[in-house]
Amino acid sequence: MPPRAYNVTAYYENHGLSLRVSRTWAKAFIASGFNQNGIPLAAIYSDNYGQWDFAGYVDLAKVMGNDRLPQLTLDVQNITKEKQRSYFQFPNATFSRFDPGRLVMIGLRGHF
Repeated sequence: MPPRAYNVTAYYENHGLSLRVSRTWAKAFIASGFNQNGIPLAAIYSDNYGQWDFAGYVDLAKVMGNDRLPQLTLDVQNITKEKQRSYFQFPNATFSRFDPGRLVMIGLRGHF
């Protein structure tokens, strides 16, 4: 577990519009115990990691005053395309690298 981590979220919701921006961050930490891969006193460490996310929707029914209209949604995860990395005992010995990229989801919500 990281020694320090935080999540901060800002919301706006009014008149059929909803917006949420969030930031998560975790300080570097030891990801495994010692004696990794048969090397005494060697451990796997994780780098600092943080990412920005966004979620929002426009409720067209409220905006246009028509109960039959849908909601348009937009969700974006890892806006800045942050990468996750761990290393084996020394910072220049990368153990794993994960590059999830940015995920963008656009949606339409309605009711019958």
